Amino acid sequence: SNYMCTHKAQLQVALGGGAEALVSAVVRATESKAVDEAVMEQVCAAICNLTFENDANRIKVGEVGGCAALVRLCRSTRSERVLEQACAAIGNICKKNRTNRS
Repeated sequence: SNYMCTHKAQLQVALGGGAEALVSAVVRATESKAVDEAVMEQVCAAICNLTFENDANRIKVGEVGGCAALVRLCRSTRSERVLEQACAAIGNICKKNRTNRS
């Protein structure tokens, strides 16, 4: 979904706790043994959209553990589609953000 393609939509999702909810979903998935790959693909795509060209959301996702959670997901998934979306999200989170690169 491209709902978050505008800054206004990104702001609405962020104000509603979107970063925390999306990262929490990734954490729960990586802690469980039964990952729904279709859901994780969409969650990663949502994180990617939330952080696209949005420094405040990049920082927030990093602060709530998004980078580490996405890396764990990359290590555990066998789905190329999940991996593609997770890597895109990591790229957005780290772009022009020194804090999230370490």
